[in-house]
Amino acid sequence: MISIPLEKLGIVATAHHTLGQAEGNRMSTSRSDIERLYLPDPLLNEVLKASTLRRFKHKKRGTSYVELGRGELQAEKPIQEGDHLVVYVGSDGKIWVRPVAEFDDGRFEPESPV
Repeated sequence: MISIPLEKLGIVATAHHTLGQAEGNRMSTSRSDIERLYLPDPLLNEVLKASTLRRFKHKKRGTSYVELGRGELQAEKPIQEGDHLVVYVGSDGKIWVRPVAEFDDGRFEPESPV
């Protein structure tokens, strides 16, 4: 199993506006730019190979973001704004999102590094 903390993916970071090409209300960014800016771990490139990376601009703030994928939330308790989450991918390629406290509570055990 691959564990991908949000911080490692740089989700809280914004992209540079000089990257990509305008496509209507979206920005398209090359995979190499995303890898360089957001994906320090080469393994993450493998996870995202089949996906199409897209940039979005937050209408109110004007900040740019890269969609890394869409996942299914698995949580025992409702989550709130500001909660820390873990994004992880199963061997079948399905993306999951779970609160950090639940991910770290013992239901997952570390395997050898990937």
